[in-house]
Amino acid sequence: MSEPAKLAYNDDDFDCRPPIVSHTIDGNPTYAYRSPLPFDLRFRPVPKKAAAPKRNWDEGVKTYLIGIEGSHLTKIGRANNPKTRMETFQTGQPMTLSLLWVCEGNYEAKLHRRFADHRVRGEWFDLSAFGNPVEAVSSAVDEIKAAEAEAAAKL
Repeated sequence: MSEPAKLAYNDDDFDCRPPIVSHTIDGNPTYAYRSPLPFDLRFRPVPKKAAAPKRNWDEGVKTYLIGIEGSHLTKIGRANNPKTRMETFQTGQPMTLSLLWVCEGNYEAKLHRRFADHRVRGEWFDLSAFGNPVEAVSSAVDEIKAAEAEAAAKL
């Protein structure tokens, strides 16, 4: 039997293990570990994404009032397309909904605060104490617009 062939290189010349990654804080070594990967990902440059343009959420928004047929409940909300929004609500509602009033601008949060004592649940309010809910909401929006104009004039 012949001897095994002698290798022209040393096995230690080829280290197939992943590199040792060392971490430092202010130049002082803290710990080292063998990376589970054959390369260290920490030093790969990450391309920066272009910032998305800021969206004006109030652009084209309308405040609306939706009523339920045969009920005193009304919904105060906002949407770019109130008719489509109402049709979305109608899908899950056995009663007929109707779009009672629409106004350009986002007054939803201010109207919710104004009528907070009459809130039934979520965005649904019982405005029957005011008589006609459309007149009550419309006059409230007029007051809000006047207060905003007065505040803008003081600046």
